[in-house]
Amino acid sequence: MVGAISTGVVQWAIARRLARAEARAAARLINIELRRSAEIVRYWLEMNSWWWPYWESPRAWSKHQSTLALSLRGNAWSAVEHAYARLDHIGRSTDLLVNAGSKDYDSLMLKDDERAQLKADADDLDRAVAALARFTRDRLHDRPTVFTWRPSG
Repeated sequence: MVGAISTGVVQWAIARRLARAEARAAARLINIELRRSAEIVRYWLEMNSWWWPYWESPRAWSKHQSTLALSLRGNAWSAVEHAYARLDHIGRSTDLLVNAGSKDYDSLMLKDDERAQLKADADDLDRAVAALARFTRDRLHDRPTVFTWRPSG
């Protein structure tokens, strides 16, 4: 009896530890993707232009969404899910530009309403990154990992 109980407790502890490790890995990958996207949006704001060649549609979300849904608390989940809804909208907007063949510089300039929306989107992405902070802390230095994106060349 004692052996069965101790085996059960050990298995439970191992399963819990594995679930935490999976959640931490998922949060780190999502964190990188959100930070990269936020940097691209900020670059567009800085350049006052839809510079769509730098855009990459998010890939980590579809793979890790269920893991985070189990691991994140309500407000954190809402922030991350909302950020990805905004990224989906941005992706569809850039797809429209690409499909329309927008190469004319004036057509790529941000309009005031687009600029305001992109600023709000960048803020939403920052909130989502902050919501993931408990999973993405660098334990050695007890600070979030740093990611900065700039175009190459």
